[in-house]
Amino acid sequence: MDKLIKILIVNIVITACLISRISGEALNLQCTSEPYVPVGTTYIRYGRTVCPDTADLVYSGVLAGAKGAGIQSAPESGYGNEEPGGGSNYLCLTNTPQFDQSVPGQQDSRARLYAAEYRSGEAGALQQYHTYDAPCAVCQSREGRTQSFMMPATVQCPTGWTTEYNGYLAAARWNHPRTQHVCLDRNPEIISGTKSVNPRSAISYLFQVEVGSDSGLPPAYETGDDLTCAICTM
Repeated sequence: MDKLIKILIVNIVITACLISRISGEALNLQCTSEPYVPVGTTYIRYGRTVCPDTADLVYSGVLAGAKGAGIQSAPESGYGNEEPGGGSNYLCLTNTPQFDQSVPGQQDSRARLYAAEYRSGEAGALQQYHTYDAPCAVCQSREGRTQSFMMPATVQCPTGWTTEYNGYLAAARWNHPRTQHVCLDRNPEIISGTKSVNPRSAISYLFQVEVGSDSGLPPAYETGDDLTCAICTM
């Protein structure tokens, strides 16, 4: 509401400036020839290095997070089965980091970050990207769209909203520690040369519907459906 009031006030001032120019009367106003347009909202495009035509690129990088806990690896591998600490959200790390006062050799007393892999299994949506590392892009919407949200289980945003991109809902696997839900682009890119099953990677799995007596999901959801998603702005 405050933002709408600000836009209204600024455009009232612009109108007053136009009137003063037409009438020739000098008003004590800071006039501008351009209407006020609010800055667009930002969002992360998961799985791509570029933004859609509706937005401008802020920066691109690599998707990262805490270790994908629960991956089965042999004890002798040295990886262990989980690292329960660290953040639960995914980060879009810049490819050109800047550091300040680093102290090497302190990994055991720090949180850890790892590159995130696509995990889609050997069948279904995005299977050709299975075990590749995922890129990301931070985008800023155009035309003064200041609000954004991710709408799950659909590829089209509600009437009046702009669909920035759509794809598949993803998060940690059902038997791994929880992460945030993200919307992986339906036409993702990969980071070349990274295909491997890496026990240290943060993992982003697709969501699949499982309908049971206790699921509580509406009848339209059927077991085995890969859940979709859309990023919406206004």
